[in-house]
Amino acid sequence: MYCRRFLALPAVLDGLQNGKAQKFEYTLEFCWKTIKVFLRQQEGIDEASPKKIIKAFYLAGHLADCYVLRNSRDIVP
Repeated sequence: MYCRRFLALPAVLDGLQNGKAQKFEYTLEFCWKTIKVFLRQQEGIDEASPKKIIKAFYLAGHLADCYVLRNSRDIVP
């Protein structure tokens, strides 16, 4: 009962929402930095900004491969 009241407080809800946003931010930053290293090692591409890195990843044809791999896991009865 007290737990539900505590979680319903605006300050607590705001903190939980901020935590979700921060997790997304960290995950996105980790993702583009990993792609940056991959492109530098595999393709010799060295870009600086996240937007340019994602675009280079797509233009190199790797984003389409990820889409195919993700969809190949789908099991249709």
